[in-house]
Amino acid sequence: FTISIFAVLTVGLLILIFSKPLSGFTAHMITSDKSLASLCEKYVNILMLGGIPIMCTDVLAAYLNVTGHPKVVTVGTCMSVFVNISMDVLLVKVFRMDIGGSALATVLGNIARLVFFVLFILRKKDLLKFTFRISNPFRDLGEIISKSIAETVAVFAVVALQVICSGFVQASLGAQGMFVLSIGYSILGLSLMVSDGMSTTFTAIGGTMMEQKDYQGLRFLFRRGILICFLAGLMFFFVGLLFPGPLATLFGADTEALKALSARGIPSITTFVLALTVMTPVSTHLQVLGHFALSTAANIMQLVSIFVSCLLVSKLLTPEDIWYAFPLACALCLLSTFALCIIGKLFSHTPVNFPSLIPADDPESRHFELSVACTEDALHEATEELWMYLDDNRFGELSSRVAHSVEELLVNAIQHSGDATHYIDILIGADSNELTVLLKDDGAPFDTSSCPSAKKKNGLKIAHHYCDSISYSYTFGQNMTLMTWQLKQ
Repeated sequence: FTISIFAVLTVGLLILIFSKPLSGFTAHMITSDKSLASLCEKYVNILMLGGIPIMCTDVLAAYLNVTGHPKVVTVGTCMSVFVNISMDVLLVKVFRMDIGGSALATVLGNIARLVFFVLFILRKKDLLKFTFRISNPFRDLGEIISKSIAETVAVFAVVALQVICSGFVQASLGAQGMFVLSIGYSILGLSLMVSDGMSTTFTAIGGTMMEQKDYQGLRFLFRRGILICFLAGLMFFFVGLLFPGPLATLFGADTEALKALSARGIPSITTFVLALTVMTPVSTHLQVLGHFALSTAANIMQLVSIFVSCLLVSKLLTPEDIWYAFPLACALCLLSTFALCIIGKLFSHTPVNFPSLIPADDPESRHFELSVACTEDALHEATEELWMYLDDNRFGELSSRVAHSVEELLVNAIQHSGDATHYIDILIGADSNELTVLLKDDGAPFDTSSCPSAKKKNGLKIAHHYCDSISYSYTFGQNMTLMTWQLKQ
């Protein structure tokens, strides 16, 4: 958390310093029209000046989601939208500010959300706080930056896609083509709400499952998530296919020629929207699995697909046929991602399922699952079942270390919760190389892995002594303690 915030502040400060030349470059890259470019430059410049609160707000939203407070993020987002709209009316309509007022309203909306998040964190005193006990901050910062490259490319790809499409469509069909394309951008924005939401789910829940080696759960999450995104993309495609005329009218088409052009363009654009709705969470899924190079390549191939398609169609067909570039880009995008998954499977060091690249379950894996009520009787019964599992699977001298560690942490959790209606989940998995134990409960956060020595009772000291490694996380309202032991070959 500390390193991420400081990384964001550093990047935000650089954007602030170079906001003037960056905004000018961005504006002239988007449009060659001087009057439009000046308005765009003013808008982008104000957004860049407010880049620090905007980026910090996004980081805090991500952390609050992961720490089990999605409702707070939702309320903060709604507040941001309300402030944004209110300031738009006040600054533009009342105070007669131009497009700069609209950009300032966006910044103020994000500042309101940032203040709301900070006040919530301060009220929950132990939720998030800075720590300066970092042994090697530059190494950790380097790791964060390297792992964020794929996501950075993904964000850049969304912007670059629009720049590429705008350039070719404007060159082919002028202002009328841009009108049709703007409708496609609006549909894309709605579809990205679905795919970005699923990407967040893949990152938080999928990342937790990957850490726990819950590959079965990860496969279920992937299949369900991709199906939801596909159905959402299919819905947007059929809306564009069946109702291009009403959509054009809704967006202000006032001539038959413009409606006819929309009837040709919108269905084609939504084919590529379908591909992007599915490919966005696939890229995030690859990051969760640790395939950062494949994820980056997938995002780059989206750009390559649309650029090659637009270039081919503009050279081989008439300007009116530029819309054929979008279904062609859809096919190229899906095929290239499929090819990347083949490469990932071929170069994987362990057996993986295709095309998800999720590690396959070890045929020698042995599992144990149990929910334990926070009572002494339930604890004794759970300990007996645990010993039976360990004896049946012949873990030898390791059985005693595992059983004592689990029992001590269960006792600690029961004493910490003090609630007989409270339950603790025990999940054990063992393959040919490693035995892992996961303890989950929804009680008050309590870090069992990095608790100061002065606060450790004998139970925690025993668990730390017997475990090869022990880690703790608090995710989506759940305490999760993961213990691992290496199995002798």
